[in-house]
Amino acid sequence: MLFIPRPETSHIGGPSTFMRNLWDFINSIDFNIANDLSEASTLFFPIEYDRGEVIRHKESGGRVIQRLDGIYYPSKHGDMHSKLNENIEFIYNNLTNHVIFQSAYSRSQCFEMLGVISTDKYSIIYNGVDKSIFQPATNPVGKKTRLMSTGNFRNLDMLEPLVLSLDSLVKDYDFELILIGPVINDELKPLLNRKYISYQGLQEREQLAKSLQQADIFLYSHLNPPCPNSVLEAISTGLPIVGFDSGSMRELCFFNTELLVPVSDRVFQQYDEFNADLLANVISNCIDNYSYYKEQALKNSNLFDFQDCGQAYVNVFKNQISRD
Repeated sequence: MLFIPRPETSHIGGPSTFMRNLWDFINSIDFNIANDLSEASTLFFPIEYDRGEVIRHKESGGRVIQRLDGIYYPSKHGDMHSKLNENIEFIYNNLTNHVIFQSAYSRSQCFEMLGVISTDKYSIIYNGVDKSIFQPATNPVGKKTRLMSTGNFRNLDMLEPLVLSLDSLVKDYDFELILIGPVINDELKPLLNRKYISYQGLQEREQLAKSLQQADIFLYSHLNPPCPNSVLEAISTGLPIVGFDSGSMRELCFFNTELLVPVSDRVFQQYDEFNADLLANVISNCIDNYSYYKEQALKNSNLFDFQDCGQAYVNVFKNQISRD
């Protein structure tokens, strides 16, 4: 039997969203989950878990599945990266029977920082979204272009390039930028003081889906993203995605890579490689050729269904349980 820690309903962010979606999927297919780790032969968790409990589980003959997305690295987390990765790395190298990466880019991050593992010991499973909620709408384009960005705005790279690029376009285009999600860094708040910005704060996913359906173009600026839910939700609502060719963006947006600003070939890119002027050029291109990019986006809005994602996870679970 499998044990999965219950997700915290109050937490915000990719891992929490994923775990809630996974629990919903598992409950929908009546897959048996143990109530306690002591009852389970296989343990699954995102990122890390109490090392002592994982060791005891392994010593009793149990199996361990670890799901990894992004990890800590020097250019972003400084000298603390080794300490922050310590428990993740120990479990990864010493206790796991199988690792699930969110993307090929996520695998590259982990291979670079934590070490390479054999192909029979890992899977790559992209995240997915609830297609009954996140689906396209064919709204007529108004005179004002509705740009949107969503997420948990924590770092400068998530907002500053968008604002700087749009500052240079505001005289040439009639648009608004709708921002949805918490802005938790005080350094970012002055950036919201633009007439073209409509900051709407945090929204529940049903309202978020409706907001996305009212948008024309989705903007995303994030350094080294492993597999961002915000982008998957925007893809699923049929929006052209404009951003930087960073992290997993090329994998997820393979159908319109010309809307991704080139950055570099580094696994861990740095913020000073983000060019707001080039981003402005790509936004302009998307607005000027909107009907083409919208058509491409709608054709690919069927990607990343959580039904497929959840079933892929269940297949891994069953495979590991069958080895007991």
